[in-house]
Amino acid sequence: MAIIFQYGSNLNSERLNSQQRLRGEARYLGLVYTREPHELGFTVWSEGNRCAAADLIPGGSQPAWGMLYEIPDALVRRDSAGQRPSMDSIENEGVEYHRTRIAVCHPDGNPVDSTVLTWLACNPRHDLQTEFHYVRHILTGLLTRQAPDNYLRRVRLSILRNNPGLQPAVDTYINELSDTLKAKTA
Repeated sequence: MAIIFQYGSNLNSERLNSQQRLRGEARYLGLVYTREPHELGFTVWSEGNRCAAADLIPGGSQPAWGMLYEIPDALVRRDSAGQRPSMDSIENEGVEYHRTRIAVCHPDGNPVDSTVLTWLACNPRHDLQTEFHYVRHILTGLLTRQAPDNYLRRVRLSILRNNPGLQPAVDTYINELSDTLKAKTA
């Protein structure tokens, strides 16, 4: 089994496990953060989403948070017969993203000892805009898995720096989903 770190739209477990993606074969292991500081950016054109998709940009002063999943090894690399979606095919490995190892820690600060894979942009571009239908998946994942509030604020700022016109939709969505989740736990 492979351990993967997801920080973009696949933060939404329902998206990652959809029929178009891993068909229920990604098992959520927990919320983690990068050992090194990273910023979330929107630097990759996604033909499927018709907008800029997420990338982790090394640097900044704080780690990035994301989800750790366990998936079958066979779902990492492209299937030569093209029978199943894999992470490499989802991320368009070698064209839009490249597969790499990343060091991550559990929320308590203990490092994840396993080899962890993620996908980072091959050729980041800073002239692209993301859209609400895409960032909604990121917000859903962070809110439903209770990512730290300070990271949620950082992600919101990254989204709005990229596309300021999304502010009303993003703020409304965060407030409504937060209220819904609070009502479920009350």
